[in-house]
Amino acid sequence: TRQTVVNGQTGLLVFGAMLLSLFYVDRKPWLAGIALGLALSKYSLALPLALLLLLNKRFRVLFYAFLTQLFGLLLLSLLTHQSPIMIVLENVQLLLLHAGQPGIHLASLFSYNPQASMVAGIMLSLLIAAVLVYGTYVHKPGAGLAEQSQLVELAAFGLLMCWALLVAYHREYDVFVVILPLATGGYLLANNLCESRFCKYTLAGVLLAAILILNLPGPTVLTMIPGISAVADQSLRSFQDYLVTFVVLGITGLSIWIYSHASTNGIIQGI
Repeated sequence: TRQTVVNGQTGLLVFGAMLLSLFYVDRKPWLAGIALGLALSKYSLALPLALLLLLNKRFRVLFYAFLTQLFGLLLLSLLTHQSPIMIVLENVQLLLLHAGQPGIHLASLFSYNPQASMVAGIMLSLLIAAVLVYGTYVHKPGAGLAEQSQLVELAAFGLLMCWALLVAYHREYDVFVVILPLATGGYLLANNLCESRFCKYTLAGVLLAAILILNLPGPTVLTMIPGISAVADQSLRSFQDYLVTFVVLGITGLSIWIYSHASTNGIIQGI
């Protein structure tokens, strides 16, 4: 959260708009759609919510979000004297340009091999898609996320957020969104929804490790130590990016575990 604010990123505002959309999704679909439309201006962060609503068959909310984005695109076209198509193409170019940049996404682990990073992203996407499709449609035929528990929805949302962090370009200032799966795990522990000791200790251990690692001093703080060279500074930054990536991968695995059992049993007592 500190890095998001210090870097002047819009992540917290986008995340707030996403939560606002979720809050009003049943009562005021038009307001939920506008909030989602605004959040989709940072599509690398807000896309998971759009996918969740698509799985949830909230087509009215998605329609209002589309109208909001369309209005923004036309307004930007008017202000910049550029065609809407050119603006869209420029955003696509920016997306491709940033794909190989250093960060916490999977591609940064395979910067030496773009093909390997593409394969890793596709495999992760297929795995998560299979988990969500099974939990939403296969295990409970005819039942979408709307008919399942809020725990299942929260687990699915957290899983999609982890997916977005890993397959699209992101830096450390966006990692605060893992608060969703971490909150889900904390909810399970607080409400004793894990019956076995193995479940409790494993869940508590993963949560504690993730929280401790994500709260380590950043490279900027470490470089204030006298004698840290520029080479050491770059090494620290790269090491911390890799460390955060593996933490997000671990949280993704935890989210798959939680979602799979929650969608099967309704709660995690069966683990």
